Amino acid sequence: MQALKSPFQQGFPEDCRKEAFQFSQVVNAIMMRLSDVVSRHLRAGDIVQLREWGRLKLEIESEKVDSPEEFHPKKHIRSVRLHIIPESENGKPVLYKDIEFKKEKI
Repeated sequence: MQALKSPFQQGFPEDCRKEAFQFSQVVNAIMMRLSDVVSRHLRAGDIVQLREWGRLKLEIESEKVDSPEEFHPKKHIRSVRLHIIPESENGKPVLYKDIEFKKEKI
């Protein structure tokens, strides 16, 4: 009678490592694609909605000018920021759901 080999003798850890690596490659590819799509929409001036995160949009701070013809981006734009407006349920942001905020004693 031949003894049964344990999963560790049959290369189980190596198989798991390979599958985990392949899975991480898939997740990385999805995240890179998501990043590309979100960036493209933000650059186009769109507001991007991500479930359980909220809405993302670019905000531009600039100096005021009297007419559109006087506006020059390099001269008048002071900053561009990514603004995240957290998704909320009943007025409470889902993103902060399980976080407990405490004031630190100084």
